[in-house]
Amino acid sequence: MLLFFFLLILSVQAFGQPPLDLDIRPTPATICIGDAVTLTVQPTGGTPPYSYSWTSVPPGFTSAIQSPSVSPLVTTTYTVVI
Repeated sequence: MLLFFFLLILSVQAFGQPPLDLDIRPTPATICIGDAVTLTVQPTGGTPPYSYSWTSVPPGFTSAIQSPSVSPLVTTTYTVVI
């Protein structure tokens, strides 16, 4: 069984807002190639409602929801802008 690890990078933009605290977690934390993982970010603070903009490197994934599911086939970096 091959184990697949991915890197989750967070990018936050908060202009003129109180600071954000973030809880970020992939579930499950370790997957095999092609398995599904849910990327979750839970912000607190700032000024809700929050909007989300997820992207990936290599490119090909975008989402505007808080907790998208992905099934990467290669090592992938995921970025969310809140």
